[in-house]
Amino acid sequence: MRAGYRGEKMITSQTAFLYAYVFYLIGKQDYHVDPYILRNAIARWYFMTSLTGRYTSSPETAMDQDLARFARRTHRRRVRGIWGSYR
Repeated sequence: MRAGYRGEKMITSQTAFLYAYVFYLIGKQDYHVDPYILRNAIARWYFMTSLTGRYTSSPETAMDQDLARFARRTHRRRVRGIWGSYR
């Protein structure tokens, strides 16, 4: 059984909710992440951003940092995968 947000009143930050949805779409469309894994990852992401208030002050800056960090990590993995295939 899963616990979750049962109503709109439980969502305290529309910005965090929107950014979680952006990450969900990136995972789904660009990286084709398994839906079950993606749902769990985004649920944890949203919970932690809500709990810590990550996007309460300067949300655009925080989102830019998160996207840049994500891009760097995925780029490194792609490069490792390419070089690993030549061994």
